[in-house]
Order: sequence, then structure tokens, then C-alpha cells
Amino acid sequence: MFYLARSRARRLCWTIACAGFALTLLGVVGIESAGADQSVTSAGPLTQIGITSDLNCSVNHSSDESGEFYLDTACATEIAVDNGDGFNVYGPASIPSGNSPGGFTPVGSQVLSGAGTSANPYKLVSVVNVSTTGLQITETDSYVVGQESYRTDVKVTNTTGSAIGAKLYRGGDCYLQDSDAGYGSAGSPPGAVACVAPNDPENPTGPGDRIEQWLPLPAAGSHYYESTYTNLWARMSSGTDFPDTCDCATFEDNGAGLSWALNIPAHGNITKSHLTTFSPLGDFPLSTAKTADNNSAAAGGQDGYTITFSNQNSSSETLSSITDTLPSGFSYVAGSTTGATTANPSISGSTLTWNGPFSVPAASESSPGTRSLHFLVRVSSTPGTYYNNAGGNAGALTVAPTGNTAPVTVSSVPLTTSIVDTPDPATAGGNVRYTVKVTNTDGEASVPNVSVTDTYPAGTTFVSSTLGCTHTSATRKVTCSLGTIFAGASKSVFVDVKTSSASGGTNITDSATTSPGGSTASATTHVNAPNGTSASGHVEPGGSITTGGTNPATLTLPPSGPGADVVMTLVSPASFCAGTCMGPATFINPIPGYNNPNQPIDLKLTLSHSTLAAAQSDLNTAVVYHRADNGVVTIVPNCSQSGIANPAPCVTRRFITQRPPNWQTTFEVLFLSPGSGWARR
Repeated sequence: MFYLARSRARRLCWTIACAGFALTLLGVVGIESAGADQSVTSAGPLTQIGITSDLNCSVNHSSDESGEFYLDTACATEIAVDNGDGFNVYGPASIPSGNSPGGFTPVGSQVLSGAGTSANPYKLVSVVNVSTTGLQITETDSYVVGQESYRTDVKVTNTTGSAIGAKLYRGGDCYLQDSDAGYGSAGSPPGAVACVAPNDPENPTGPGDRIEQWLPLPAAGSHYYESTYTNLWARMSSGTDFPDTCDCATFEDNGAGLSWALNIPAHGNITKSHLTTFSPLGDFPLSTAKTADNNSAAAGGQDGYTITFSNQNSSSETLSSITDTLPSGFSYVAGSTTGATTANPSISGSTLTWNGPFSVPAASESSPGTRSLHFLVRVSSTPGTYYNNAGGNAGALTVAPTGNTAPVTVSSVPLTTSIVDTPDPATAGGNVRYTVKVTNTDGEASVPNVSVTDTYPAGTTFVSSTLGCTHTSATRKVTCSLGTIFAGASKSVFVDVKTSSASGGTNITDSATTSPGGSTASATTHVNAPNGTSASGHVEPGGSITTGGTNPATLTLPPSGPGADVVMTLVSPASFCAGTCMGPATFINPIPGYNNPNQPIDLKLTLSHSTLAAAQSDLNTAVVYHRADNGVVTIVPNCSQSGIANPAPCVTRRFITQRPPNWQTTFEVLFLSPGSGWARR
């Protein structure tokens, strides 16, 4: 490989003209262009960042008279493309003392934008086609005024119908502190490589402070190299990965850079990013790392992240803020932040921001100082693999963001949800029980932290629910924590509501959603208009049911528990029969399958009477019978009364122990008119 002879002569003026790359810096702050080449100029400390139309780069620092690369533009983006027999290398056509491979064809004009702030950095976008390979490179260089680093994002797009293998390079021939020779550094932060200026350019005895560093974002998948400039360009011409080596202790005319191996899918693209830092004091950027508590989570479930900032510098550094961009569908769990702060972040869209200050301790010997923050998230309900981005702001000191990192694979959740409504149809003014069942259909794995939220029908009134559930009347929601559901197991909860007395002839719908996973179910109940004044439904302790006319009212007992108080209020029919009448019978039914002798039900029946109309005043006796399951009928003495125009309530108790499925017991109420014989209507 032939390289041009080196000359240490440098320009000592602020007006640059090199290889058609012209820009005027003195006294100008903003964006400049000259012909086909573009640059950003600012108050510094990086006073100029220039990119040619075929992807040379040049940088000036306010502390140096000369540019930071040899003859300004000995810095380049190059790509080696697999041709089946080896690699063809493409890049800028003119690199001072470099390999100058050529083959990049500019596409359109370079685009410049931005204001140089952290919210709106300067951006310079350059696009080239890579010869006839079908690859296209879009390079975006960004700068925030006041920092000693700028960012480069290189997107490689494959416009063909087949995957293409390639090696992407970013490298330069260093010229630090107006000196063409120096030392090297690697691994601070991890993955980074740097040229280091000598402690004394005229009489070098070791490395000094000033650095020119390439830091990959993130480090994973990148390779670095620091050696002589001739070795650097030769390695970029070889089509091989950089070897992850550094001639760190050797004083030499050096260069450095990064490489990545790519396999660009058909009609796809890959982006690689890095920071380039130029610091007279050798201040390294703070690096950001992000890890997930678990690399997999059930859809809609919970996971957590830890953000860690590392400081390689000899003094502590201060973060003014910490930011995290959550993946689509993820949400922050309020009150979950620990570590650097316990405050909740401000949230804007998917971006979380914790405001500081947060001190990151100085490095101690070979170990960086660190500061961490941990928080919880609710993951997306859609299966897939999700990446996260985190970073921060430390004023003039650059904070290297993570890039796409901390992957979490969200899997579908083996939970199903079902609802059973009882009774169906219901009667207007009566109660309906919705039993929500959540089943783990997986045969091996348990699902932790399961909860279900039931939304009961509009127009109904909440009565009761499973103990421990939370009711929110404003949203008609009842939320129940189910804990862990083991493989193949189920858990159920109930919600009881009272229908409106005016809801006869309508349908009402209950719905439930299970977390994690978002499994849903619904049940639609038809509501009949009341017949006379009879009603039916489940009665919890303290509940009541009103009966009248000639229709029975059916009450369903809970499967177990301390008992149920049933209040049966007798209301005379609208048209009263002559003589003796039989009032409605009340059937007490347990849930089918009830058979638990260890939890008997002590049933209390309270019988009270409404005030009788004048036309019914001749009725002065009420007799209550109990018809047992063996058919034996007995009178309930304390509920059989005379003079019932204004009687006191009576109470009877039946101790219900073990019974077969669908067992029932019956209470019958008969009214007796004086002078009449017994009769049943």
C-alpha cells in the first residue's frame, strides 16, 4: 500500500482550504457551507465540525491552532463490502496520507439544521451511495455547543433483495495539541479508544492529559484499534475487524478508530453510533449503562431497570438530570424509584426525566466512580423484544447515552378469563352475581402478580365483592389481587350488583380484564321486569328480599361461610283473594355442588309484614311452615302470629350442614281469614 509522504507543516490561520473543503471560522457562530461540503461552527469548545460530501471529517478545538486530524481531513467513514471472494473497500476519494479508496457518490445536498442546544442540537446529514453495491450510507453528525464531544450516527441501508455483509469503519489520523505523534489509550470507558497527546511535544517522556477519543454507543459489537496511521489505513483497507489492540505506551505518529461487522438484511438497514471527544484536560465523557431486572416478562407484567453512570475522571462530576426513553407500550410504576433519588420522574410521552443534581464520584485507581438509579415498569401487552435508551445531562461534560440496550422479550401470558352471571335472566330490582375466573393454561409455569379488574354494568349498584378487593364507584371497577396462579390452576372472585328497578326488558354487560397479559371476558345478563313484587338473587349477610304476589323468590347461598341473613318482607297482592290465601314460598338453594360439612351455614329467616290495606283487615293470622328436604312440614312457631295488622318481626334459624348438590329447603307462608277453612291459592 502506497501512502503520501508526511509533512508536519500546518496551517496557522483560521481560514481553511483543503481538498476543496473550504470554511471560514473566525467570528462566526452557526452553520456554514462552501460548495458541496458543509460544516458547523460555534463558540466552542469545538469551533468547527466539517463533513465533506463523500464523508471526510474535520474538527477544530478552541485550544488548538491546527485541526485535530492530519491536514484537517485525514478522518473518514469507510465501508468494506463482501463480494463473495473478499471485501471491496469504499470511502472518500481523498484522505491526506490515507488509503483514499473512493467509490462514494453523494446523493442530493447535505442538510444542516438545529440550534446547538441539548434539545435541538446542530445536525449535519450527508448521504452517499456505495458504488454499485446497492448500499447507501446516511451519516448524521450532531453537536451541542459547550461540549467537547460530537456524535456520529451512520445508517447503512440495503436497497437490494439479498442480505449484504460488510465492515463499517470510523477512523482518523490524530493531530493533537498541534502535534502529529502521541500515545494511545483504550477501555476508558469500555469499548473506547483514544490518541493521547505527549506530556511535552518537544521532549515527550510519556502521555499527557489531552485526548482524542472514539466511544461506541453502545460498546457491544464494536472493535477498536490504535496504532501508527499507516497501520490504521491498512487495516481499514483489509476488510477485517479492528483487532481490539492499542500501542498505548508507544510514542508514534498514530491514528485510531472503531469498526463494526454488519449483516444488512434485504431492504433493511443498520445504524451504528459513537462519540468523538477532544479534551485538553483529558476529561472522559460519563458513560451510561442500562440493565433490565429480567430479560423476559409476561405481557402486561412488571419488570425493572437499573441505570448506572460511570465516571473515569479524577474528580467527581454532577448530573443535572437523568433521562430514560421507555419502549412503546411500557409505563413507569409510580413510587418505584430508588438509588440516586426516590422522587418520581416527570413524564413526557415515553420519556422519563429525574431532575438532579446527582453527584457521580471520582474514579478510584482503576475503578470508575458510579451512581445508579432503579425503577419499575409495566411492560407492553404486545409480545415482542423491546429496547431501552437512557442518558443524562452534565452540562459541558458529555454524557454518553446507552443507545438501544437492555432488551426485554415480552411473551404472551397463559391466562384466560371467564365470567358466569347468576341468575340469568335476572329480575329488575334484584341482585346479580358475576363470578370471574382466571385460569393458568400453562402446564408447567406459574404466573405471579396476577390481578383482575371487573367493570360492573352501567345502571347497577355495587353490593359486595370478594374480601380484599378494591371498589371504585366512580369508574364502576372492582380490582382483585390474585397473587400467583400455579400451572393449570384457577382462581375466582365475585362481584354482586343490584339492578335498577326500571331496568326490566334490558340487557346489562359485565366485563373483566386480567393482568398480566390483558386477557378479557364479558357476560351479558338479560333483566326481566318484576312480576308483582317478587325478586330473586343471592343474599349476603344482612341482605334482604321482598316477596309478594304468588311467585316464589329464590335465594342462592354462598358455598361456605358464617351464614346468610334472609329478610323476607310479605307484601299483600294487589288484588286480594277472599278467605284464606297462601303467600309466596321462598326456596333457599345452595350453589350446586355445595357439600362442606366443615363450614355449615346458619340461616336466619326474618319474617315481617307490611301494613295491610283496609280491605284486607280481616286477615289476622299468618302461619309459617318449613318444608324439609325429606318432605316433612312443620310450623315455625315464633313466625306464626295472630293479629298481623301490625305484628313484630319473627326469627327462625336453620343450621344447614352437609347437603347433596342442588339441595333446597322451603318456607311457606299462609294467611288465614276468620271463619274460613284452610285453602291454597
